Amino acid sequence: MRSQVNSRVTFTPASYKEGEKAEYSYPPRIKLTPEMVGPLAESLRNAHVPVVLCTGYETVDDIRLEGCALIRKPANVRQLLAGIENAMKAA
Repeated sequence: MRSQVNSRVTFTPASYKEGEKAEYSYPPRIKLTPEMVGPLAESLRNAHVPVVLCTGYETVDDIRLEGCALIRKPANVRQLLAGIENAMKAA
């Protein structure tokens, strides 16, 4: 039997100002800066984890994102499902 965890976590990442807190719920929603995406995607792909990148940026020119499913915002459900399917095949 699997139990579901519902918790609230407070953390202070290095990018936040002193004393500023960010809260999120489980499962977390993670917003990455453009500088963080390439290294994270590369690490996940090296571990054979499917990666779906959903972006509003016009160009994505980081070589480390090759092989990731790329979805342009705004996306509909059909596009999201296709991106997930492509990522699963590539992993």
